[in-house]
Amino acid sequence: MKRPFNTLPQFPVALPPSGRSRIALGLTAAAALGRFELQVCRDCGAVQYPPRESCHRCLSPTLDWTAQSGSGELISETTLFHSNEPFFRRRLPCRLGLVRLDCGANAVTFINDDVNSLPARVRVSSYLDWAGSVMRSWSGRDYRSRRTRPKALRSFAV
Repeated sequence: MKRPFNTLPQFPVALPPSGRSRIALGLTAAAALGRFELQVCRDCGAVQYPPRESCHRCLSPTLDWTAQSGSGELISETTLFHSNEPFFRRRLPCRLGLVRLDCGANAVTFINDDVNSLPARVRVSSYLDWAGSVMRSWSGRDYRSRRTRPKALRSFAV
């Protein structure tokens, strides 16, 4: 049976976007173990985010994955009301924010509802989403058992 040209196929489950670089697999491996790790340059000590091939400060290719506390300050936030990704459409509106981590890096994260207005101290953690990719997340309540929020890097109030 031929489908009419003006109808779209229906997919039963919308998975998170899966495009990730090979370098980001270190972030995914740490999240699978329940840890928040970022790359740290062996030569100058600069913390890298997002993951990259060489240090943003000295261009050294020797970057090691190191556990981080995830503590930082929420310096900017916005609310997303539209997304072209089917996975995120069902979860709108969602809060996003920029967190300046105490280790020196900045990360864009999902923001939990328990985080108050700016400036706010938060803790960033990472989880795997349903497609097995890591995302940044919020702090406060544990959403690992809820199916309404993606498992990702999240920022929680501290």
